[in-house]
Amino acid sequence: MKKLDILEFIGDALLIAFGIIMIYVFLCIEVLGRYGVENNVIVRNFELYMGIPIILIGITRLIDDIMKALRR
Repeated sequence: MKKLDILEFIGDALLIAFGIIMIYVFLCIEVLGRYGVENNVIVRNFELYMGIPIILIGITRLIDDIMKALRR
């Protein structure tokens, strides 16, 4: 396993972690009212649900990077 592979795995893991953190923060805003208040329902839901595609992008990139590493 090369150094570049490890760096790509770390980048993918950070992308997945950012999506999870995003969902957590905006869920806390939605349900508990922590970290601030967003009055616009559309923006609030958009912020909350954008964490899911970010996680999916991170997972697909991680799978692609694992496949590339296995081919070498």
